[in-house]
Amino acid sequence: MENIVLQKLQDTSSSEGNTRVAAELALRELAGNPEFPLALLSIVTSGESLPVASRQAAALGLHNYVDAHWDSCPEQARAQVRARILPCLADPSSSIRSAVAYATSKIAVHDWPEAWPDLLPSLIHVVTHEPLESPGLHGALSVLSEIIQAEVSEEQFTYLAPSLTPELLRILTASGANAEADGLSVRTLAMEIFGSLVEGAQVLAESATDAVEAFTSRYRLDPWITAILQILGAPLGVETEAEVSITQSTLSLSATALRTLNLLLVSFRKAISSALSPLLTTIWTRLSALLPLYLRLTIQGPSSGLSTTLQDPLTTFLYASFDFSMAASRRKAGKGFFINSSSRLTHLLSIIMGYMRITADQEVEWSEDANAFVADEEEDSYSASVRNSATDLLLQLVERYPTPVLKALGTTASQELASTRESASTNQDPQWWRTDEAVLHAIGRSSDWLVQILQEGPSASKGDPEGGESILDLAGLFEHVILGHVQRTNLPFLQGRALLLAAEYGTVLPPALAHQYLTGAMEALTSADTTIPVRVSALRTIHQFGRSDLQSKGVRLVEGQDRERLLSGVLALVAVTREDSLNLVLEALLSTLRLGESLAASWIQRIGSEVVLPLWRDHSDDFLVRSLMEDVVLAVAKQPNGRSLCDILCPPIAEALGHHQGKERREETEEEEKATVRVGAGTELLVALTKSIPSPLPDGYVYPVLSSILGVMERTKDRDILQGGQQCVRLLVAKGMDQIIQMGDQGLQGVMSVIRRGGTSESDVFFVGDLASQLVVQDHPAVKALIPEILSRMLVLLTAGETSMFIQSIVLVFARIIERQPVHELVDFLLSQSVGPDGKNGLSILMEAWMENYTYFQGYFSMKLNAHALATLYLANDPRVMQMTVKGDPVVSEESSKGRRITTRSQSKINPTQYVQITIEAKAMHLLLADWAGDVEATYGKRAVAQASGSGEEVEEEEWDDVEEEEDDEDVSGLSGDLKYLSDFIGGSGFLDGEDGDDEDEETDPTILQDPIYQADLQVFLKEFFQQASQQTERIQQVSSQLNQEDIAFLTKALSA
Repeated sequence: MENIVLQKLQDTSSSEGNTRVAAELALRELAGNPEFPLALLSIVTSGESLPVASRQAAALGLHNYVDAHWDSCPEQARAQVRARILPCLADPSSSIRSAVAYATSKIAVHDWPEAWPDLLPSLIHVVTHEPLESPGLHGALSVLSEIIQAEVSEEQFTYLAPSLTPELLRILTASGANAEADGLSVRTLAMEIFGSLVEGAQVLAESATDAVEAFTSRYRLDPWITAILQILGAPLGVETEAEVSITQSTLSLSATALRTLNLLLVSFRKAISSALSPLLTTIWTRLSALLPLYLRLTIQGPSSGLSTTLQDPLTTFLYASFDFSMAASRRKAGKGFFINSSSRLTHLLSIIMGYMRITADQEVEWSEDANAFVADEEEDSYSASVRNSATDLLLQLVERYPTPVLKALGTTASQELASTRESASTNQDPQWWRTDEAVLHAIGRSSDWLVQILQEGPSASKGDPEGGESILDLAGLFEHVILGHVQRTNLPFLQGRALLLAAEYGTVLPPALAHQYLTGAMEALTSADTTIPVRVSALRTIHQFGRSDLQSKGVRLVEGQDRERLLSGVLALVAVTREDSLNLVLEALLSTLRLGESLAASWIQRIGSEVVLPLWRDHSDDFLVRSLMEDVVLAVAKQPNGRSLCDILCPPIAEALGHHQGKERREETEEEEKATVRVGAGTELLVALTKSIPSPLPDGYVYPVLSSILGVMERTKDRDILQGGQQCVRLLVAKGMDQIIQMGDQGLQGVMSVIRRGGTSESDVFFVGDLASQLVVQDHPAVKALIPEILSRMLVLLTAGETSMFIQSIVLVFARIIERQPVHELVDFLLSQSVGPDGKNGLSILMEAWMENYTYFQGYFSMKLNAHALATLYLANDPRVMQMTVKGDPVVSEESSKGRRITTRSQSKINPTQYVQITIEAKAMHLLLADWAGDVEATYGKRAVAQASGSGEEVEEEEWDDVEEEEDDEDVSGLSGDLKYLSDFIGGSGFLDGEDGDDEDEETDPTILQDPIYQADLQVFLKEFFQQASQQTERIQQVSSQLNQEDIAFLTKALSA
């Protein structure tokens, strides 16, 4: 068996493809033999009789076998493997030790402790007794590292923490360990294990309280901190091969130590707080010392004469250093290190900007691949690089401590730019531009804070007494630096960065200067000789200018032929860009649309035919492109000539919808699946078009759109298509009812067919209820004739409702009716309806569901409509409604009121909660008083945002320094985190009437925006209602007798307000 396995392992390395495949298949078949793992283990332990490559292949085969087949391996074979595997951990080959360690840890998951009780004692014995240079120690630590990293259990932690922790510290601090790279790798494993134990202590803090407490109290962190400080301060050399090897290992050990410090900072921050300052001092001393080495490696590359094997461990160390610095800067104990000394802060920012320089590899890649340049340099880029990591640290420092950090940034920038001035003129150092680019990058990424200070004055910067001009000489920067760099066509990255910086500070530049830089971006964009970095930067510049508020201030940056030239340049790139670059082009197009006045019809048609249609046909499967396409349609269609977009988009989209077969996705071919995705995107574009075109809709628009939408909705089950179709139908009803009526039965009856066949799922009912609400507010006689059928369908759906959101969608249809026709007519109709198997009348169904779920209704307009309708119903005083009885307050038993017992779930089933029965007129008064007390306008309305942004005292951060928070919820907009959320909730995030935040009715639907109920102040309305109700003296007395004391107090307060 052993010889067969060995042969097959060797064949897997054959240069012949057929031989390799046959060997792999044979090994899979052999894995079913119980002797297979023993054969692999025999090969591993063959020593020098076999090549290391064969033994290593067997070790890797064993680790794969354990992963895939250990559960099915007979116990006898498993026992033999367990007995023979541990000695392999002392193999001289580190690669074999690592593979065996992995397999051992996987076996431990299955067999420890029941079948392998001596595993951990054996490993700890090795750790305790083997010398630092022993391969066995390395193997044992590798197993322990794998076991603990995977997921340390409470049992493992309780056993390992007391036994291992002192031994790990002994290994870490062993004298002379720095002398050999092997010793450093063992120390790295020791640090990894300690870090995993710290992480385990955090996870098990609640379930294994005693063990964690013993771990944290018995083993003080001081000696660990001392050891880490020694590691971080160890000398590094790169002159000889031996020094390079030791430096690599030292950097790896240092990175592991920093990751452990990060864990300690999260789990035991009080214990580590006192050490933060010396730790940060040591880390930044090393970062400063390593910067020349990093620049030689990343800019000079092979010509530096340095071993390229240093780059990976150095990069890992830099990531860990910046991560730890970010975590430490959020702590009170770390704050002082960064901001207490202006000279030190200036030095730190100089180091950070040093690591922000563009590397030689980035220069090459970004010059050839626009997508890589766009993706790596996005503000929210997920690309890992030292440049991005250093930038993230800078931005966090600016955000947390804007005044001192921005002042230091201004000083550092001046010093760095001055240092390169001579090189820029003489080209003495051809790499000088990297320094200037990094400085401008840092200033640009800090623009949000600097611009706010420049615009709002000293108050914007947490008590800064001097304001923005004292922080950064913006005028001098643009006059003496940026203007010259914009013209450096031989340095594309610097030229592009200068252009972008102008846009980032566009709102505080003089309009003439802003126009000059935008023109420069336009020239760069449209020139045939423009390089990729400059073209990408030009697009970003245009996008940034379009996002500025200059347009709202009446500043026209580009007009007439210049704007048309800019549009031509952007449109030309749509057909030749892909992925991230295409997204940037579309963002630049959107910004161009915002720059200047409305477009001529010919330009709108070009955008439709050259941008929207090709992207819809070719990129519908890219959801970001789809979103940007919709934004383009929304921006173009709302313009005075936006109707010309209809002729371009509607015919091909309607044709695609008509050809869609509606197959199940699993039955579709690849081409059919692409067509389905395209149809879904097409419905979204029709939604955007219908939503944005100014009312009334163009003649002839509704027929082809509604016909194709209704047809595809009847055939398909695709969620995207149905969702887009539903939104489109609803908008067509809201904005194009005249044309729907002109379609005859095909139009109005087509819409009614959607209501008739609507399902009872929540999403279906949300749509059907919303569509019904749109229909019942129409004034057309043909629609009014259908209201009884609509309401009958709503009653049927209401009987199926189980959640408040479901019921809200239906009840609001009736609320619309109550506001628009005599109440007694609606009551007559409801009483005439017999619904469900028990024949319950419609009035009972509606009122019971409404009263029971009233307080759970959501959405600003929905809550106001709800209250208005209920108040109208009360004032109508129809006894058939008002004298109905419903649940009031729960009946409180004597035992419950005295707190003698807690009712269990089983008891509540036997003795369900009893409620006082009250009339609906009393229930209505109770609910409306609760609405008045809750003050919807102050909580959710426009008044809430006005109060939130206008009141509120600034709290100095220093007052909160004793609160160890990981995140600062303060927002640069000036609103606190909670109030910023409230602002989004009201005005921009669509959370008011859509459970998923995707219903933007309150922002775009004219039937809501123009509704008097939406515009009115609910508090004023309710006060007038209470005054009117109180004039009916006898009735209000009868109602008050059924109210609780809190309600009566609210009523008294409301009447006297």
